Amino acid sequence: MIIHGAGEHSGRYAEVVSMLTKQSLFVFSHDHIGHGQSEGKRMIGSDFRIYVRDCLQHLDLMKDRHPGLQIFLFAHSMGGLVAIYVLHERPEDIAGVIFVAPLVILNPEAATPMKVFLARVLDYFLPNMSLGYMDPHSLSRNTKEVQDYIDDPLNHHGPVRVRFAAMLLSAVTSVEKVLPTITSRMLLLHGDADKLCDVSGSYLFYKTAASSDKTLKVMSFS
Repeated sequence: MIIHGAGEHSGRYAEVVSMLTKQSLFVFSHDHIGHGQSEGKRMIGSDFRIYVRDCLQHLDLMKDRHPGLQIFLFAHSMGGLVAIYVLHERPEDIAGVIFVAPLVILNPEAATPMKVFLARVLDYFLPNMSLGYMDPHSLSRNTKEVQDYIDDPLNHHGPVRVRFAAMLLSAVTSVEKVLPTITSRMLLLHGDADKLCDVSGSYLFYKTAASSDKTLKVMSFS
């Protein structure tokens, strides 16, 4: 199961799907509510639990259709945060996880103290207020990847709203208590220059998770 990140959609993982299906693996995914081809206002979430709930329902559907199927997760960015909560609730359903730059700690350059303060305070008064736009060039050093993101109409190119930012902050703040409960096999992949999901989050996750089979690989591009 592929769990995509904020502002994107499951179709962005077509190359990953192609690679996996060539190995005779069955792949499934969905677009989070408010993302891609799913219903809902674009990236105006109020409850992070909805993303987790939808993943659990999708897992149940696939388990019913394919009894005995071993399920692995491939989770990126915010999708990694969703996956952590999924693992916390259903460890027995997941055989293993590949995390790619999971959102455990926000990069302090992207989530400045002022933006964090504004998101928490303004959520009560102006939840739809814009906190600015996500710079697509912060997503990758690969210029083709950046251009593909810009050209894809199913990606979110609008502003990041206060309510969405506050929701993410709440989920990130709470996840540290969840990390020690994670026992699944996992591979953590992260770039050390990530401008959105700070690499320190993957170090913390690796150190804290109770998994006996875990690997962390940090890529340096300096």
